[in-house]
Amino acid sequence: MNKAVVAGAIVCALVLALVTASAALASVVATVPYMMGVTGSGTLQNANLAKFVVSADGAIPTAPDAFIESNIAVGYAWADVSTGKVLVVVIHPTFVDSKQEPRGWHVHTATVSGGASSPNDFCVASVDSAPTAGIDIEGNTMSVNILQSKLPAGETPSSLSAVVGFTLQSDGACSSGLAVQIQTST
Repeated sequence: MNKAVVAGAIVCALVLALVTASAALASVVATVPYMMGVTGSGTLQNANLAKFVVSADGAIPTAPDAFIESNIAVGYAWADVSTGKVLVVVIHPTFVDSKQEPRGWHVHTATVSGGASSPNDFCVASVDSAPTAGIDIEGNTMSVNILQSKLPAGETPSSLSAVVGFTLQSDGACSSGLAVQIQTST
């Protein structure tokens, strides 16, 4: 067998083991203030640029803290509940999924679906893209500036109107093996 193929398989197995181990640590509902009282909105800045804002009860960390380190991923989502399309800003220091810095906040578009096992809320059906966006964190508010053309297909800032804080969890009931657990509490 080709040494590169074997090395690649070993790396994949290690990443999967790391993701599974970190998920086992994080099935508790968040008590961190930046996952509580989450509100937000999306607006058009001009014909090309959209701005999404999220606010929480506590300061949003700019680097991973213990709660972030204990989850597969932590983030905020703006969702269209009728289509399952979401724009998320996430941080996940335990694995690399794109060219973006995994120890820092970055953006993905994704699709969620039903079928998750309790206490999870949705299955991750697909991660659709990793667009570049401008992210600014000031205290308990995060702003995301993104080209409207980079939003989930067919979506606008006004259609992505449900805003939540979430963690990503392992879930065998989901075909992807990953589920979204909404953490927002008021």
